[in-house]
Amino acid sequence: MNTAMPTRQIQLTGRASRLLQMLADFGHLDPASVDSVLVALSSQYGATNGPVMVDIAQVRPVVAAFLLETRDLASGALAEDWGPLFH
Repeated sequence: MNTAMPTRQIQLTGRASRLLQMLADFGHLDPASVDSVLVALSSQYGATNGPVMVDIAQVRPVVAAFLLETRDLASGALAEDWGPLFH
C-alpha cells in the first residue's frame, strides 16, 4: 500500500526563475533556502495532475515572507536590495 502524498508540481516562468537565481547570486538565498521557497510555492500553487506555471508575481510574496522570517532586514545588502526586488 502506497501512503505517500501525491507530488504537487509547478513550473517557473523564465522571469520567476531569474528572480530566484538573482537572489541566490546576490547571496540572499542559499541552495537550501531556494529549495524551501520552491516547496512553499509547490504547496501553495502546485497541482497533482501536472505542473502549474508560476510567475514572478506569485514568487515575490513567497520569497518576501521567507526572507522576513529568516533574515535580519534592518541592515546589510538585503535592506538595500529590498525596494528594487519587491516594490
